[in-house]
Amino acid sequence: AYTTAKFSNVTLFKNRLWFIEKYTLRAWYLDTNSIGGQAHYFDLSSVAKFGGHLVDLDTWTLDGGYGIDDNLAFVTSNGEVIVYRGTDPDSAATWSLSGVWKLGSPIGTRAMLKYGGDLLILTYDGLMPMAQSLQSSRLDPRVALSNKIQGAIAKATSSYGSHTATGWQIFYSAKNNALWINVPVQDDLQEQYVMNTITTSWCRFTGWGAYCWETYGDDAFFGGNGYVGKAWAGEYSDNGNPIVATGIQAYNYFGTRGVKKYFTRARPSIFTDGQPSIGLAMNVDFDVNANAATVSYVGAASGSQWDVSHWDQDYWSLGMLIQNNWQGVTGIGYCGSLVFKSASNIEQIEWASTDIVYQIGWAGI
Repeated sequence: AYTTAKFSNVTLFKNRLWFIEKYTLRAWYLDTNSIGGQAHYFDLSSVAKFGGHLVDLDTWTLDGGYGIDDNLAFVTSNGEVIVYRGTDPDSAATWSLSGVWKLGSPIGTRAMLKYGGDLLILTYDGLMPMAQSLQSSRLDPRVALSNKIQGAIAKATSSYGSHTATGWQIFYSAKNNALWINVPVQDDLQEQYVMNTITTSWCRFTGWGAYCWETYGDDAFFGGNGYVGKAWAGEYSDNGNPIVATGIQAYNYFGTRGVKKYFTRARPSIFTDGQPSIGLAMNVDFDVNANAATVSYVGAASGSQWDVSHWDQDYWSLGMLIQNNWQGVTGIGYCGSLVFKSASNIEQIEWASTDIVYQIGWAGI
């Protein structure tokens, strides 16, 4: 007898609920427009040439020459992507195999995410869009959405990656223009590699001990250790605490490659509506340690809070103003990378540009 305890990764495809039978190559489906009753199995063992077991399944929308249509995609633990199209798996006239492709092995059991008209798969090769990945067939890793942080992804997958690891997940928050990968570093210390969907730039979030993510009412929620947390609930604070951020710029030879430099001062230009705490440092010669001094929040937002301040008593908010104060830095090397740390609560911060002062030393051989 089969019970729901043996099933996982439910998805809706062509008015049918589909499930995976754990640690097998069998999928199960219900009758059309049914949420219970007799389930029917669909065996993929004769199609999956590399064996393993099914990890995830989801719908994939594409135009295969016969018009835009939804397809059902399965991914196995060995990285085979098996795609079917049609409506009724019991009828050869309305159900057919579209193709089988080999990608990198998936990570975690929530390895797929429907994203726009494409399907994303989290693999050891990175976060792969299906359409481009199946064309390149692993020959061009630059198709990965995570290509900009490939080093960080490779380190994370080698340290914490497994198709049985708990906590790996792709999640998309349209409200916040963000797509992120949940990385289960360890219990209660999970991290998120977050991509801005407008600029496709990445950053890393810490402090959200998330085991899983879900959307409710356009807001992002995560399951923590005995609680449910709401992400981005505070506009510019972390549950009332200051937000501490660290940014490290790309290394730069400043037009004089092979010439040693003595870095002395830096001036970041930031737009802010308050007085955030800012700390700077200069890393040299590809040292990736963020060696800026620890910053602590001491400022307060300028102006008044809506629905809190009193008319004719409190100050009008000044809006975003430019701040560009010099700070001393130190470092001797051929190339430099500015480290920027900030701590803020209530204030907004936008880092616009940086001026750096250095002295030219001797040219190396």
